[in-house]
Amino acid sequence: MRVGTGDADRARLKRLAQRIENGALELREFVEKEHAEMREAYLPRLYL
Repeated sequence: MRVGTGDADRARLKRLAQRIENGALELREFVEKEHAEMREAYLPRLYL
């Protein structure tokens, strides 16, 4: 079976989509971690 250019393009797009999703997940986890650390760092300084 011969793979056409359309199949190769679909495979590339699928890999690209997976990389973007993984990158978004890593970024979300990083932001959540940094946000939690900043919240802990500033919490003792709050005077309510």
